[in-house]
Amino acid sequence: MNEPFTYAEKPGGTTRGLHVYLPDANGASPRLIPLPEWPRDLNEMDGAAAGQDLAQALPAFDPEDDSQVSALDELSLWAAPFGLKLLETVRLGRGLRVLDVGSGLGFPMLELAMRLDAESEVHGLDPWVAGHRRNLFKARQAGLGNVFLHKGYAEQMPFPDGCFDRVVSNNGFNNTVDMELAFAEAARVCKLGAQLVFTMNLGGSFQEVHQVLRPLLEQSGLPGSAAALEVMIEKRRKPLAETLELARLAGFRVEQAAHDQFAYRFADGAAMLRHAFFRNFQVPHWRELVPAARRDALFAELEARLNHQARELGELRLSVPFVTVSAVCEG
Repeated sequence: MNEPFTYAEKPGGTTRGLHVYLPDANGASPRLIPLPEWPRDLNEMDGAAAGQDLAQALPAFDPEDDSQVSALDELSLWAAPFGLKLLETVRLGRGLRVLDVGSGLGFPMLELAMRLDAESEVHGLDPWVAGHRRNLFKARQAGLGNVFLHKGYAEQMPFPDGCFDRVVSNNGFNNTVDMELAFAEAARVCKLGAQLVFTMNLGGSFQEVHQVLRPLLEQSGLPGSAAALEVMIEKRRKPLAETLELARLAGFRVEQAAHDQFAYRFADGAAMLRHAFFRNFQVPHWRELVPAARRDALFAELEARLNHQARELGELRLSVPFVTVSAVCEG
């Protein structure tokens, strides 16, 4: 069994249960806070009781209990295709300490915690406090006692050197501010021989929209916006060769880079633009490319052109090429 991190207190003589590591506001070492109950706010967790075997304490599943039902349908369609490939690639074992970088809303972190033995630990690192709150709720509903959540960033991981057997990241490294530093930190916290598995979608993602938006910007007298589109694509989705080189320079030997692809299908452009995932996480980036005074008119025209394309082809199909990378830490 892994020993607790040296900076963590060991409440009640055990590290079982749900835990969150919160950085101290005054710069002191983070404290381990066990969470047998889901807190209303991460700032209200002081004085929580010691952890317990949550699976043993859970009542039988009640299909009419709203809180239990809400934890079932919890996996985003966006995260699923990448994460399923990651789960096929990561090597399992007993007594492992695993880190999920950019754990978000808990996939594949919680799934790994359920697939590994009770002595293994699965740690999630993310700056998103609301995401941690949701993960605490889902982990409790699943009866997990081997999940540890950490508020922090990939570029400055709050862990000692050489403490993880596996590091995974589901579309996380390609969304860091400094990927080179994030890989260096991943190598630092890996044990020698540890496996790194990460997924990333590639620059061709949603190219069907970009192929319509690019000429529209140029025809609208916005060459600067068209150039900014190219910069945005490359900034958000680094070329694979560059990403693999950053991993190699950090101390990883790449074993495999497996290519795959999936697609989002829509009846037309209007459906895509109002789809919750695109409306909240993609469209705002596209709209920022256009001067505010011209956004509404230009995006009305974009919708019309995508609708026309959908009528011609029978649907609007947006492709998402991605890669699953497995590497070994060689120090």
